[in-house]
Amino acid sequence: MNKKVIRLFFTFSMSVLSNFTLYSKDNVSNSEQLQMKEKNSAIRSERMNAPMTGDYLEADLEDTPYQNDSVIFNVYAHISEEIIGAGTFDNGMTLIEPLYFNDNYQANVKYNVSEKNATSTIDITLANDERIDITIFAFNTEHGVFLNTESMQMAEDNYYAYLLHEELITEEYYNEMTYGDTAENIDSEDLSAVNVDTVSDPLVQKRKDTSTFLRGTILWYDDVNQFIQPLSWIRVGVFDKQPFGERSLGEFYTDEYGNYSYQFLNKTLFENGGYDVFLRVYAECKNARVVKSLFFNNVHYINSSVIRNVKTHMYYTIDMTIKMYGDSGRAFQIAQALAYGNKYVEIMNDGVTAPPVKAKYPASSSYYNSSGIHYYRSAYCFWDCILHEYGHHLQKMLKISNSPVSNHYFEDDSVRKIGKDKGIRLAWGEAWPTLFAIQVTQYFSNKLLRMKFIGDSTYQSYGEKYSKNKNDIITFNLEEKEYYYSSEGCEGLIAAVLYDIYDDNNDEPFDQIGLGHKEFWNLIKACGSKTFSEFINYIYDNELIDKRLLGKILSSHHISSYDLFIVEDNYLGPNVTFSWYVGGGTNEKTVMDRFTLEFYDYYGNVSLRLDNIYDEEYTLNYSFFEEVLLAPGDFYYVSVISYQTSTPITGGYYSEFFYFKKPDYFNSKYILYPSSYQFSEAYEENYTKPIMIKDMVITTERKRCGFIEGSILIYLQERKVAV
Repeated sequence: MNKKVIRLFFTFSMSVLSNFTLYSKDNVSNSEQLQMKEKNSAIRSERMNAPMTGDYLEADLEDTPYQNDSVIFNVYAHISEEIIGAGTFDNGMTLIEPLYFNDNYQANVKYNVSEKNATSTIDITLANDERIDITIFAFNTEHGVFLNTESMQMAEDNYYAYLLHEELITEEYYNEMTYGDTAENIDSEDLSAVNVDTVSDPLVQKRKDTSTFLRGTILWYDDVNQFIQPLSWIRVGVFDKQPFGERSLGEFYTDEYGNYSYQFLNKTLFENGGYDVFLRVYAECKNARVVKSLFFNNVHYINSSVIRNVKTHMYYTIDMTIKMYGDSGRAFQIAQALAYGNKYVEIMNDGVTAPPVKAKYPASSSYYNSSGIHYYRSAYCFWDCILHEYGHHLQKMLKISNSPVSNHYFEDDSVRKIGKDKGIRLAWGEAWPTLFAIQVTQYFSNKLLRMKFIGDSTYQSYGEKYSKNKNDIITFNLEEKEYYYSSEGCEGLIAAVLYDIYDDNNDEPFDQIGLGHKEFWNLIKACGSKTFSEFINYIYDNELIDKRLLGKILSSHHISSYDLFIVEDNYLGPNVTFSWYVGGGTNEKTVMDRFTLEFYDYYGNVSLRLDNIYDEEYTLNYSFFEEVLLAPGDFYYVSVISYQTSTPITGGYYSEFFYFKKPDYFNSKYILYPSSYQFSEAYEENYTKPIMIKDMVITTERKRCGFIEGSILIYLQERKVAV
């Protein structure tokens, strides 16, 4: 691709603008421009769940050190418009080669870092004149250069984490250098003490002569809703502050109300009368920890103030309220959401918890990969987003995903974007985590009172400008079908169907299924499905849900066929034409293209099945139609079973059961079925009894061979034939 390149160099007192490139569209053909836009969907990505935040840049950085004369990494532009300009604003680091984004909007950048604290802001201009950028923070040390896209402090933290990992410093020194004074993260703190003689607990009295006791409540301040919540099921360590470093005295977890109690053997010798005690509250529950670096596994935490020279025979209270100040404070809300997700799994899974996982915060975007979970800075207060990514982690445990790596959005038709095989796997792989997030907050809604963005049927996450404007959020209500394409490749649509199967708030007339939390969890756990079609067919094969009720949901969302009717001009016969809307959207790889018609009698038994129909209507000749009319009842049902025959074949999806009254001309026939006789199986009965059929009374006598199995006797009303 030919590009007109113009380099502009400006020198500032604190920074340099270098390698700013303008791409002239005049030298690019229309076909090349079209190819560039089409290739945008194929941008390399390491995540299963790309953020829904509009255009942004992402840098693929390692936590481990770079050589200062050869800092090399990739930058990816996740954009919807063509790039027409790119450049960097450098301070203490120099771009070695010109900045260039290829056709996949990927740039390989190379820097030389000369200053201890250096930065470079990569800036691009899009065809719509919007500009987006990303800043690289570089901390230059004797062990190499440590990079981060969040802050210089995070880059420096990576340096100390590296030293700890290489056993060049102690953990105490690491904690001192990376956290320092944490008072700014504590909204309020209460330290008090009482003599244990005033405590009635017999266990306390039994150990009062040898132990020191701690108790208290740890809370977190919800800055969005501006009220206080307990910090539930979170790990807390007890430490003795020493002149150089600290020593661990044990640890515990808070209960669901944020309460704790703990005791330890105090030492007075060489301690000036007792330990100098403080709490360290970790952003960690039993199976999930929020870390600053997935490689170094350095968990966020906050320390309480120190109680010096604690006394044996005393009960100390340390209450803390952690506010969402800075990354460490906000990491606690993420840990709290993960704690609720883990607790939900434990309850649903009969006490078996989820496998451990690490979550990096903050990260350049929100996604999940083999290294762990990543959360964008603005994600901290959106539990739906937090738990969605946690749901991806659970899919490994449940073995219900084989999702490909691809950018995606809630309302996308992924089949149209990346093909049917990948598209249906991606849509299913994203739909269930969305539902899981909503299920968790609904289940615990009584404990999470007054919190925004949770406990409803709506998935909510941070919007493009959320960090600047907290009213800008992304919202998708799973109860509102108009948002979604009617396709197996649409994650939003599939999430909505799953929600209708799970939720107890049934919406008449189409939503009459409500499995609830436990039954739905067991279904997901047992199915092992990797696509929506596999999931539905697992239900059919094991007869777990009434096809009629499930068909109403599938027809309502237009995944299966819908609105079947008899063509008016062909209603009475001798041939009858049925017509329907096929469902499945408009994409040739998602629209339903092969059908089976099933007819059912009054009792729900199949009276006629017609396979391999490749049109959206079918004319039924009278010889077949008579089979339907002769079946029990004054009416019949019809369901359309829909298939999509592009590879891999998906379906068949049962539609709702459409009701039809039998034609009036057929109602003059009365049919006597075996059950109408109402005699017992015994042969010794020998008496007569009347049988009521509509306005007729038939009297028959039971004989040994009075009824031949399978016979049907037809009486015409006009002749009043008696037996």
